Amino acid sequence: DPSNIQALINPPYASLRHTIEWFDYWALQEMLTDEVIVPTRGADWYDNGAWMQLHLQTWTPDHIRVKNVWDALNQGVSRANTAIYYIGQFPQDATTELDISEARFLRAYYMYLINDLYGQVPFRLSDDQDFSASPKVLTRQEAADYIISELKDILPNLKKKSEVGSDRVTVGAAEALLAKVYLNYEVYTGEAKWADVITYCDMLIND
Repeated sequence: DPSNIQALINPPYASLRHTIEWFDYWALQEMLTDEVIVPTRGADWYDNGAWMQLHLQTWTPDHIRVKNVWDALNQGVSRANTAIYYIGQFPQDATTELDISEARFLRAYYMYLINDLYGQVPFRLSDDQDFSASPKVLTRQEAADYIISELKDILPNLKKKSEVGSDRVTVGAAEALLAKVYLNYEVYTGEAKWADVITYCDMLIND
């Protein structure tokens, strides 16, 4: 229903909560370092050894946090694809173009996190509706290059924070994510892209 586009663009935004809740993405970023530890008091906070395994770096691929973050981030990609596909079926105007660009940014952001954590990204385009077929799995370099191309493509369509507020994707968000991908590009591909890091950091600072 084109009169209720908000119902399509909201879900990929809602998936962002998984990047800040302490037990999801944040846990995998912090509890594996010396910055955070979850103390066990008797049986309290033991949780079948889940936190201890993270701290001792003895987790396995089926660890509950590793699996839950994988599921949550891929759900974000799927929700973004749903928004892109269905909003794309409506009569197109400035509003639909902006919403689709924001959904494409969110898809790229979730893909970036998946790529950074897991080193590969299962991916299908929004119009690939054959869910009985397995998605293509992008290598780390393929995913990084796709994310860069997506962000560059949507950058001219995004708005500044003064135009859309602080709760929507902005030009600055895309510039910051481009800088982060380029900052890690050598890790992902073996090729350094320092000049591009500086370019997008400068754009962000001056924006």
